Amino acid sequence: MQSGDWYKSESDGTTIMAAVYDGGVILGADSRTSRGSIIANRISDKIGPITKRIACLKSGTSAHTQKVVQIVQYHVSYHETEMQQPAAVYSAAKHIQQLTYANKNFLQASMICAGWDPYKGPQIYTVPIGGTVIHENIAIAGSGSVYMSGYCDVNFKLGMTRKECRDFIVTAISLAMRNDSSSGGAIRLLDISKDAVTREYISPDQLEIK
Repeated sequence: MQSGDWYKSESDGTTIMAAVYDGGVILGADSRTSRGSIIANRISDKIGPITKRIACLKSGTSAHTQKVVQIVQYHVSYHETEMQQPAAVYSAAKHIQQLTYANKNFLQASMICAGWDPYKGPQIYTVPIGGTVIHENIAIAGSGSVYMSGYCDVNFKLGMTRKECRDFIVTAISLAMRNDSSSGGAIRLLDISKDAVTREYISPDQLEIK
């Protein structure tokens, strides 16, 4: 261990991704959180809820991303109460973008905002470090993303079923976890559609690619 590793900030050196399917969107992430060369948490949850049908995936310094989620939760909840209608996914993404851009010299936070709303259905927005908003049908980020980008390019397709999308995400994250030392542990999934919101936890011993 290098000198000083023990006091480094906890980082979601990570693998996160989201993909749309016919009628919904699935968010997925590994569960390893590191502090320097030390694994600080093997089962962390990198999926942060914003509303019932909007969530974000966190990558960067853990304390920064957690605080961003808390602030955005408050603002979006206030907006929904004031407007008396569900918030748009894009609105939540813009709140994340404005917060990260205004503090771009201080925050290490790269996030993926995804969910379902009655206005545009399932949506994904990437908000990288520095603060911008990019609309995508599939988004990958984190240190493990380089190890699964080729697989995603070849195998992602629009109009997938829920099961096809779920299996696609699990395989992609598994590939990244096998090759990226900063990613590992379990896989957490969040499936958001008009009809339901479901979570799934896949333990390491259940993964086909190890």
